[in-house]
Amino acid sequence: MLLIRARFVKILLLIISIKIFLLLIFISYYDSDQPSRRSKRIVLINELLIDKRNEPSWEQRLKFIREEMPSFPLEELLRRNCSTEPNCGKVPKFLAIDFSNDYWQTVHIENLTYHLFGAYYDNREKITEAPLVRVLSMINNYGARDKVKYPDSYCQMWFKNRVDPVIANNFHHYAMAADAFNRILNEMIPYNDCFYRNMYKFDYVGVFDTDEVIMPLGNITKLSDLIELAHKVPDYERDATNCTTWASFCFRNVYFPLYPERPKFYRNLPSFYYMLQHVERVAEHCDRYSATKCFHSTQFVVGLHNHFPIFYAQNGECDPKSVPIEFAQLHHYREPDNKTRLLNPVVDDNIWRFQPQLQQRVYSKYEKLGFLPDIQQWIDAENRRRKDDEQQLHAAIFKT
Repeated sequence: MLLIRARFVKILLLIISIKIFLLLIFISYYDSDQPSRRSKRIVLINELLIDKRNEPSWEQRLKFIREEMPSFPLEELLRRNCSTEPNCGKVPKFLAIDFSNDYWQTVHIENLTYHLFGAYYDNREKITEAPLVRVLSMINNYGARDKVKYPDSYCQMWFKNRVDPVIANNFHHYAMAADAFNRILNEMIPYNDCFYRNMYKFDYVGVFDTDEVIMPLGNITKLSDLIELAHKVPDYERDATNCTTWASFCFRNVYFPLYPERPKFYRNLPSFYYMLQHVERVAEHCDRYSATKCFHSTQFVVGLHNHFPIFYAQNGECDPKSVPIEFAQLHHYREPDNKTRLLNPVVDDNIWRFQPQLQQRVYSKYEKLGFLPDIQQWIDAENRRRKDDEQQLHAAIFKT
């Protein structure tokens, strides 16, 4: 009996020794691997590496101007006295001098001044005047279409293996009047330039601000399917039974304000996924004309405004269709002009259907642009933030 008990004690001690040995090996391995584990830990980055410096001073702005436009006589402009003496000769104003410019060419024809931006060959089937060359420009005179008499102007075009130019009369002006939208007329240039450059590449082209996105609803997740659906659905507030093609498909605007007092919906998702975090919007959509954005048919559209086409072929197509909000809407991530709309917000989380793809693609773009800090940068930023908080707290305590 004693022999059996002694053997049992030996076996028990052996098992305990083996366990202690394995435990020591595991602890040793864990300690040796701890730095690499720390380097691979997942850190929630909530801020991007973007420029958060204060607005530059006047001296810094002048320095930037000198670097960007070395030919501009900045010192002379700052030094010159605007008042003139009677015996002084006239000197041209600085803004009346044509400086070297990579984008604009200036042409004076009688009392009209053209600022030419680009030229585009248009030979689309639905354009009855085609083939033609469209010239995108700004002029110092405007007026009602077909009522203003423009001076005769000609376009000289040189072709390969041809010595003499082909001279074409400038036969038609599509003018955008300087009305209440004058503050955004400058945006017409890049918008129309984008359209003309891509009118042979795509069936539809849209122009949007960075805080806007057309959101399909229901089971539609692809824009191509949305375009196909837009042909079939009714036109909001209009009868489109006799239409088969449209110049554009437009979508009603709805605002997604900041609502800073609201908590984050995705607590483990960084704040820079702004659209995924902001899923509360105003209750009412805008009407079909206010702040709408559209997909423009490259078959028919001739000229774009910020929100809708202003010129199109009128060769069988109907006016732009407003797609009902049951099928799609324009998400606009900004504050509404009418602040009463901020009351009684509703939750609209349709964008969450795209969360995995959207998060992955946005993250990869941030990474490519260098906006995402590495682990050490994140640690340094946290230390700086903690130090700043301590200094502010210290200053507040001693101030009181």
